[in-house]
Parts: sequence; C-alpha cells; structure tokens
Amino acid sequence: MSLKAASSAPNPHTYCGAGRATAAGLVVIACWSALALLTRYASPLLPFELLALSFAIACVSNSVLLRHGLRGLASWRQAPAVWIFASSGLFVYHALYFAALNQAPVAQASLIAYLWPFMIVLMSTLTARQSFQPRHLIGAAMGFLDTVFVILGPSLSGDDLIAASLHEWAGYAAAAYALMWSIYSVANGRFRAIPSGMIGGVCGLVALAGAGLHLLLETTVELSLS
Repeated sequence: MSLKAASSAPNPHTYCGAGRATAAGLVVIACWSALALLTRYASPLLPFELLALSFAIACVSNSVLLRHGLRGLASWRQAPAVWIFASSGLFVYHALYFAALNQAPVAQASLIAYLWPFMIVLMSTLTARQSFQPRHLIGAAMGFLDTVFVILGPSLSGDDLIAASLHEWAGYAAAAYALMWSIYSVANGRFRAIPSGMIGGVCGLVALAGAGLHLLLETTVELSLS
C-alpha cells in the first residue's frame, strides 16, 4: 500500500520543471511577438549589421545569464554537421527576415513570412508519412489565406511603382524566410539529442558571418540613442 502510494504521488520536481518550461515558453512568445516591431525600430541599421549586432548580444547574454562558464563549452563538442546546420539555418532565415522588413511594410512582410505554419504542417505531415487530417487542411488553409490577401491587394501606379518594386523584392525575401524557417524547424527534429547549451557558440558564428558580410557589402550605420 505504501509503495503504491509513493509511486503515484506527484513529483514536485516534475511540476517545477513544467513551470519553468511554461515560463520560458511565455517569454519566447513575448520575444517573438516583438521581433517585427523591434526590427522596424532598428531599420536604420542594414540587415547584416543588425544581424551581427543582435547575435553578438545573444552570444554574450547566453554565456553570462546561463552561467555555463568553461563547463558549458563541453556542449560545444558536436559534429561539424550540427554546427553547419544550426549556424547556417539561423543566419539565412534571420538575414532574409531583416532584409524583408527593411524594405517592406511590417504588416505585409510579416503576413508573407508567416507562411511558415502552413509549410510546417505540410512538411511535417509528409516527412512523417502520415495522411492529412481535416484539422491539418483547415489550419494550413487559414495560414495561406493571409498571403492571398497581400497578393490581391490594391494595385499601384505612378511614383508608387518604385516603392512597389522594392516591396516585391522584400516579399520574395519574406517568402524565402518562411520556407527556410519551415525546413529548419522540421529538420531540427533530427538533432533532438543535441544540448541547447551550444546555442551560444552558434550565435557567435552567426554574428561573425554577419559582421563579415556587413563589412564587405554594407555601409556602417553608427548607433545613436537619440
């Protein structure tokens, strides 16, 4: 009787872990929701400069806030394929996202970028070799409708055509971002055993790549708090 009661008793550590996971998830949602707005506020910065600065901050904050120290470097001992996959995925889709929001209105670019739920539903179902359920199709259709509204928006003429051409290019960048994020998310399931502690090193690589391309292709915009 006592053994049975002990085995069925709730584990406080489980609740603690679940609570931390929920809190972390809420923080992620808040950060994700603010991404487009903060990117627009940082629009004077060109995409690769913004990429380098933001991921440099992420690299440093990961090391400081998580307090991994030298022990955290043990999680960096991963196969080259893991580093290539993680760093290239983060670099490409953030570069595309920053470029899209730098040239197009935030709302329209974000609607196109948020094709990724539609794509993830399709890709995850196909890669798992499962049949599509009605809920899959309904969710995918809802995710696709927002892009339809952008494509069928009002036509432009005159001086607006110049801005429209830039917006069209940015629309392609936003669509490529959605595709890249979808592929990265679905393929990331193959690396579930990789510890999350290596993300600091990945952010460092992305920052270095962004800084290199910024120096080669862009003009530096000096930061100002005014």
